[in-house]
Amino acid sequence: MKLSPKQIDAWKSARELTRQRNVVEAARVYHALLQQAALHPALLYEAALAAAEVQDLSLAEKRLVKAQRHAGNDATLLMKIGRLLNHLRRPDAARVCFESALRADPAAVDAWQEMIEILERAGQVAHARECLTPILSSHPQQPVARYLDAFLHQRQGQWDAAEIILRELVSGPVFEARVYISCHYLLAGILDQTDRHEEAMQLLTRVKEWVLSNPDFETTLQHYDAGCAQRMRLLEQFTPELIRDWQGREPFHPDDRKVAFLGGHPRSGTTLLERVLDSHPDLTAFDEPGAFYRSIEPFLRRFGPDHPDLGKVTGHYRQQLLWETGGSCDSKVWLDKNPSLTACLHSWLRTFPGIKVVIALRHPLDVMLSCFFLDSSMNALSSNFLSLERISKHYRDMMDVWLRLRDLGGFDWMESRYEDTVAAPAGEGRRVTEFLGLDWREDQVDFHQKKPHTNVVAPTYHDVTKPVHQRSTLRWLKYEKYLAPHMELLEPYLKRLGYA
Repeated sequence: MKLSPKQIDAWKSARELTRQRNVVEAARVYHALLQQAALHPALLYEAALAAAEVQDLSLAEKRLVKAQRHAGNDATLLMKIGRLLNHLRRPDAARVCFESALRADPAAVDAWQEMIEILERAGQVAHARECLTPILSSHPQQPVARYLDAFLHQRQGQWDAAEIILRELVSGPVFEARVYISCHYLLAGILDQTDRHEEAMQLLTRVKEWVLSNPDFETTLQHYDAGCAQRMRLLEQFTPELIRDWQGREPFHPDDRKVAFLGGHPRSGTTLLERVLDSHPDLTAFDEPGAFYRSIEPFLRRFGPDHPDLGKVTGHYRQQLLWETGGSCDSKVWLDKNPSLTACLHSWLRTFPGIKVVIALRHPLDVMLSCFFLDSSMNALSSNFLSLERISKHYRDMMDVWLRLRDLGGFDWMESRYEDTVAAPAGEGRRVTEFLGLDWREDQVDFHQKKPHTNVVAPTYHDVTKPVHQRSTLRWLKYEKYLAPHMELLEPYLKRLGYA
C-alpha cells in the first residue's frame, strides 16, 4: 500500500516525536495516519509501538494482529511483530508470526530461535525438538542452531550431549553476541550441576569480563549508582508518621484493596513462593508485570506523591493487570510479584493504602551466587550481575531500602525465607497465605502439577515447573573462596536478616 507524500511526511513526524520521547503526541499522529492508511503493515506495527508506549496495550495488540495479517511475505517485519507480541506476553500470537516468517524465509534462524524458545518455555520440549530438526539438517554448523540443540539437550537432561556442543561453541570465534554469551551460562550451569565449580566460575568470569569491556556498561552503572544514592537521600527524610498517614488513607478505588506486593532481592525465592500462592483459587499472581513500572513509578517521579491525578494512574495500573488476564479477575487477592521493584517499595506504600507486603529472603551469599549464574537480558538491573562486586553492592542497595522501611513501620508486612519454603512448603505456604487473608489449601504445594507452565516470565521459569527441592540451599559453600572477599560488607545484613 503506497502512501502519499503528505502521509509520508506525517509518518516521519511521528517517528521524530517518538525519538524525542513525546509519546503522547506521536500516538496521536499515528492514530490519525491509520485513519487514512488502515492496512499499511509497517505503519500498523509502529502505531502498535506507540500505543504500547502510552499504555494502551489492548490497542497495541489489535494493531499487531492486523499488521501480521497484512505483512505478506515480509519476514523481517513479521519478526518485529512477533517479538513485540511476545514482549507483550502474547506468546501464542507471537508464534503465529514466527511461523509466517519461516514460511516467507525458511532459513530465518532468528525465527526458529524465537519459536523454539516459546515452545520450550511452554513445556513443549519435544515439539521444540521437532521444529529444530529441519534447520539442523540444512544448517548443521550454524552456531545459533547448534546452541538451540545444546539448549534442548540440557532441558531434556542430556547434559553430556549439551556439553560437547557448548564447549565447541565457546572455544570458537564469537558469533551472535547474545547467544554466544548464553552458551557460556548454559555450560557453566552444567559444570555447576556436575560439581566442577572452579571451571564454572572461570568460564563465567571470562565471559562477564568480555561483556564489561563495552564502555556503555560503565555509563549504565553510573546512572544506577546515582539513582540509588538519590533514593536513599529521599528515604532518610521519611518518618513513621508519613508511612502511617499514607497507609491510613482511603484507597483510590475499591479494587486497590486487592493488590498485594511480593518483593525481595532477585533470586531470593520469589518465583517459588508466587507459584505456591498462585495455586490458591482466590489469588491471582502476576509474574513481574510492567504495569507499575510503566504507569505509577514514572508518574510519582515526575509529579510527586500528592498529585490529584494519582488515582487515575492506579486505574491504568489495574487495567494493565486485567489485560494480562484477558479483561477480568474475580480473585480476592491480586499479587504483584516484582522483586526488582522492591527498590521503590515506598511508591507502593503511597499508592496502595493498606497494602500487604511480603518480602522473600534467602541467605545473601546464595543470592549473590545465583545472580552470578543468571543468564538474563542486559538491562540496568542485570548489568549489576556482571561481577561479584557489583552484585554485592546491588544486594546492599536493595536491602537498604527494605531495612529502612521496615524500621519505619506503619504498614502490614512479613518476611518469608526461601530456606523455610523448601524445607516445609506447606508450613511456610500456609503462613504467607493466611497473612494475605486467605485460608490455606493443602493442594497448593502441588503447584507444579496444577499450573506447570503458565504465567511465569521470570528467568527461573524452568526451575518452578518441578517439585520443591533443597539443592540450592547453602550452595554458596561450594564457592566460598570466591565469595569470602565480600563477607565483611555483607555481615551487617546477615545479622539484621537473621543469617549470621
